[in-house]
Amino acid sequence: MTGLEALQAMRRTRRVPRCVWVTDGDDTRERDWNDEPNYADMQRHAVLSVAANDIPEALDFRCCIGLEVHVAGDRGEARARRIHAALIDAEAKRVITSIYTPQGIELLTHGI
Repeated sequence: MTGLEALQAMRRTRRVPRCVWVTDGDDTRERDWNDEPNYADMQRHAVLSVAANDIPEALDFRCCIGLEVHVAGDRGEARARRIHAALIDAEAKRVITSIYTPQGIELLTHGI
């Protein structure tokens, strides 16, 4: 998983991003999210990118404790559900997961 170090450093200084975006796929924003605010609301949105060989249940999502997390399940429904569950287990405050299927987008929610 990439993007984690910047979020951990932010949390160590007792600062929090507006939310965290977790992409189960390639996302170049995980490298520079801390450099400038999100263009839509001018707040910090952390971005984490889960690699294809990462095991969702083994990822360290403690940096998401108490935060709102948005998940883009680009690698399929089963992995998206596993990441969603791992974030709930890590005590994220709110988790919204988008699963892209041939029939459309399915949303999983927690804490709403």
